[in-house]
Amino acid sequence: MSQDTPNEDWVLKYFQDVDSRDVEKILSYYATNAKFRFGNQDAAIGIGAIEDVLRGFFDQIDQIQHKPRGIWLGELNAVLEAEVRFQVGAAATTVPAVSIMRMDAGGKVADFRFVMDAAPVFELISARPPQ
Repeated sequence: MSQDTPNEDWVLKYFQDVDSRDVEKILSYYATNAKFRFGNQDAAIGIGAIEDVLRGFFDQIDQIQHKPRGIWLGELNAVLEAEVRFQVGAAATTVPAVSIMRMDAGGKVADFRFVMDAAPVFELISARPPQ
């Protein structure tokens, strides 16, 4: 295993940073021309587009928390299965999700895919009273 190979600690740290909703910290994991796909949305390509997706989503929720259920590692990839809790106002929902990360040779995320049924989350978002 090379030093650029993701390990379990790296994966857990990444998702702790996602849970913090610190966009700058999250972006530091990504290659400049990375692809980021959330559910069935079109892939965001490049740091600027990924930043827009993250900020847009985080602006709609109040909290996110990943509870890992399994991690699978390859030489340049990692998969996390998790129960993910989303809070919007006083309401919350938890959904199962899988995240697939492919790394480049320099150890940065080159391709990220987050797969879940987002309908319960967007139901919470649409039910939020105007602020």
